[in-house]
Amino acid sequence: MPDLTWGAFVEYLKLPAKVSAAIALVAGALLFLPAPWVARLGLAEVATSQRGWIGFAFVAAVALLVAELGALVWRHVGAYLGEERRKARIKRQAAERLTQLTTDEKRLLQPYVEKNVRSVKIPQSSGALNALMRAGILSAGSQTATFSMGKDDYLIEVTISQWALEHLRDRPELLAG
Repeated sequence: MPDLTWGAFVEYLKLPAKVSAAIALVAGALLFLPAPWVARLGLAEVATSQRGWIGFAFVAAVALLVAELGALVWRHVGAYLGEERRKARIKRQAAERLTQLTTDEKRLLQPYVEKNVRSVKIPQSSGALNALMRAGILSAGSQTATFSMGKDDYLIEVTISQWALEHLRDRPELLAG
């Protein structure tokens, strides 16, 4: 006779998904295979006398698998939605930052809009560059820097995010002054 205590039930709920799948497969086979096949396996008497418990095990195992699948989907959907919310928050904050640009930052961003390009070579030591990169508006396009004799500085390829470029194109007043 199976152990019918709450402790045993709780332990059953802790079974890994692989074990639940195995239980569902075996119980399902005993319940739904044709009788001659079950008899050939030598399990006809067990399948008949314990049919209620086998049915319970099948339903419980399938329910646990569905719950496990639901939890897995929920984790992935939650992670995706969390990432989308994080990206939207960063974009909102950066869009707000575009309304508070310094003169140097405006000067730095003008070539992107005027030339309609996504990347420009900029002196690596630029304070405005570092501020805009921290805000998520600009990012390093490549890891290679070239030395500029005229500016006595290294130039790096810097890329503007697509949404920031579109934002600045739609609002040219942000770069005025």
